[in-house]
Amino acid sequence: MNNGSYGMYFHNSAIDVSSCSVSDNGADGMYMHSSGSLIGNCEIFNNGSSGIYCNGSSYNITNCQIENNGGWAAKLDNSTLQNYSGNSGSGNGYDAFSMYGATGQDLNFGAASIGFPIVVNGNLVINNGNTLTFPPGEIIKLSNGNIQVNKVQFIFMGIPMAIYKTASSKKAFIRRYYL
Repeated sequence: MNNGSYGMYFHNSAIDVSSCSVSDNGADGMYMHSSGSLIGNCEIFNNGSSGIYCNGSSYNITNCQIENNGGWAAKLDNSTLQNYSGNSGSGNGYDAFSMYGATGQDLNFGAASIGFPIVVNGNLVINNGNTLTFPPGEIIKLSNGNIQVNKVQFIFMGIPMAIYKTASSKKAFIRRYYL
């Protein structure tokens, strides 16, 4: 699928996109707005902007080859975040998943499982009762955003961590949580 604009454009749709090839488009390879379901086993390459761009969406992105796009491998804005896995690629403008949004589930964020590093480009809200797990040695980049926690547990490098505020500061700190 190729053209001068978006390769695929979905608005307010619940559709699975699987086993497809999207290439050589002037804008994003896939643009999803207020949509959700599955993007799986796709080849997304040589697009003018991001390989996958989701806004206000809830897509599970798995086993996709995302290469040589002008922007992010995947850009997930104001989306319901999920556990992404098995993706690969290189040569994108930014070889990373850019994301902000919220989740209502436990998440394992790691480049080894996702296939790309993570850049938080807005507020990442992890809701009450969820666990956010980063594998040992993982680097999470914050750019124009922060991680907001609502009574959650962080696990860094396999060690449970607690979020706390000091009485004299409005900033939150992370410290080791001892069981």
